[in-house]
Amino acid sequence: MPSQLESLSAASERGTSRGATRRGTLGADEAIIRTIGLTKRYGTTVAVNELSFDVRAGEVFGFVGPNGSGKSTTIAMLLGLVTPTSGTVELFGLGQERRGDSLTRVGAVIDASAYYPYLSGRRNLLALRRLHPEVPAQRVDEMLDLVDLRGAANRRVGQYSLGMKQRLAIAGALLHNPQLLILDEPTNGLDPAGILEVRHLITQLADLGTSIFMSSHMLSEVEQICDRVAIIDHGKIIMNGSVAELMSTHRQTRIRVDKPARAVEILRGLRGVTEVSVSNTRITLTLDGVAPADVNSLLVLAGIRVHELHEVTPTLEHVFLASTGSNEYSQA
Repeated sequence: MPSQLESLSAASERGTSRGATRRGTLGADEAIIRTIGLTKRYGTTVAVNELSFDVRAGEVFGFVGPNGSGKSTTIAMLLGLVTPTSGTVELFGLGQERRGDSLTRVGAVIDASAYYPYLSGRRNLLALRRLHPEVPAQRVDEMLDLVDLRGAANRRVGQYSLGMKQRLAIAGALLHNPQLLILDEPTNGLDPAGILEVRHLITQLADLGTSIFMSSHMLSEVEQICDRVAIIDHGKIIMNGSVAELMSTHRQTRIRVDKPARAVEILRGLRGVTEVSVSNTRITLTLDGVAPADVNSLLVLAGIRVHELHEVTPTLEHVFLASTGSNEYSQA
């Protein structure tokens, strides 16, 4: 497999590190996707509400939110499948009037991929290649190697697992050597083994220099593989930034004391303590501009014994829940 990956990298003219871009095409800070005020209404229902964001060349961008938040509608507008009510979309700096040109540089896996179940994986890709006559025949085997399906290439797709079908779909999307890969819920419905397979593949593609826009409601997956993330809820982006930046906004401090009721009373009156919750003798705080050591000193001076104090690094799911106040969000 290394030889095929080397040939793929050479054929694609891409670097071998994360964030590398296609040489001579886009700079590292140039937007490969840009939306400004993107909106879609269906009658009185606002599915997407004035979205403005950009995806930079060479990054893995996560577009996350619960089911029904507007993710798939946004992707449909990016691909020209749905016409925006208002706002603009640019791909590679090209607007709606040049969408046909820009889409030749895009691969996409959306909804359920349609393959002939009675044909093998290889024959399915060969059939798809007819849409791209410029693609050499050996590219099919290169893609089968890339998604680790060479051993199952001659099996009927109807016999594939869900994870194998998803990897075959990604191979088909990469067949014409796109610069941008758009994935809509790539791990939806997969078992843990299938999720792991797709995660490794996305990471591998990123290392080869492919720019990836990935929508998902599985925040644990996004947290592990994405460079930057936009969180969407009810059609609006509520947070946007690097994974580290988003998680740093909700770092928490957890303490255990002997007088929790008195401690909560003091802490809720302290400037810089934005959230306080209590469970038995344990108190969880969100601090803004206050050091945990200062909290400890204040409680000790008030005659409260602190038995435990430590910072808790939140997950992306915790950030989402704290930002939206949602109790219905599911990571399953």
